[in-house]
Amino acid sequence: MSPLHLRVPTLGDLLKQQSPQSLNVAVAGKDRAAVMMGGHNVDQRWYWDGKTFTTDLKSAAVPETINKAKVAIAGAIAVPQAGLNPPPFCQAKSTPAAVSPTLSVGAGRFARAAGDAKAFRASPEFDGAVLAIAAGLIQELKLGQDAATDVISVGLSATDYIGHGLGPGGGEMCLQLLSLDRNLGDFFNVLDRSGIDYTVVLTADHGGMDIPERLRSKGVTDAARADPALTTVEVGKAIAAKLKLSGPVLLGIWPEMSGSTARSRRQTAHEQSVKQLRSLKRIRKSRPFSRHGRSSDFRFRRLRLTSGRSSSAYGRRSTSSDRAICTSH
Repeated sequence: MSPLHLRVPTLGDLLKQQSPQSLNVAVAGKDRAAVMMGGHNVDQRWYWDGKTFTTDLKSAAVPETINKAKVAIAGAIAVPQAGLNPPPFCQAKSTPAAVSPTLSVGAGRFARAAGDAKAFRASPEFDGAVLAIAAGLIQELKLGQDAATDVISVGLSATDYIGHGLGPGGGEMCLQLLSLDRNLGDFFNVLDRSGIDYTVVLTADHGGMDIPERLRSKGVTDAARADPALTTVEVGKAIAAKLKLSGPVLLGIWPEMSGSTARSRRQTAHEQSVKQLRSLKRIRKSRPFSRHGRSSDFRFRRLRLTSGRSSSAYGRRSTSSDRAICTSH
């Protein structure tokens, strides 16, 4: 993941064009969020790679905040997480919906087994970790503590993972949004108590329809999952046969399936995608792109980013970010 194909400047890029001494920082749950918000000319960029937080900026110094966060997050994932207790508002949305004979969604509470990093990613814990890192970076990098305006872009990705995996209409999303609201409030309280002058821009990328099983229970009788014959793999095969082509002709994803068949098909598609991407390298080399500049309480109480103090909602930190612009995506 890199900004190679990003053809426009980001807010941070434009800021540094006008104010080279300004800092442009990005931290996100997804690599593409950090890359696309940070842009080409970024001082620090960190994102989750499935196991820990990493960066594509190989020459940038690693802040101590990141080192401490990695240890703290690994420790948190290593122990089981008890489920949240939903308030009445969320209980009303926690009706189970059977997706398959062995799988129901809607009444989950984000209980997690020890070592389950995938479940950590699709939970309010994930956003809490990202915000804790953002707070630590603001403090350590002294964002906004001089005459230059700085920008930090913060990508909170748990809502997207939960929505795609469990649907937006169940108890899980209700718990996620309540937790996200609380976590953001805690983060903003840090900025407020520091007495800095800052601006916040909140954005989101998309909404989404609920799962068909829940839609049918609400009277949408024709709600259904996509026909497996319409997946990119199957459609690609049909196109290849029609046009007498060899190899994969479509690259993409399809709706989630369950069981060993799904895993097998995902692996096959991945292998085909790798072959296709390798074949596209020749095209990429022949069409160079220009670069700009240099290449419900999950407030993460146990995440320690400063010695002797818990980030129990960041409130006890003295985090300064004068004129820092925080973008949550």
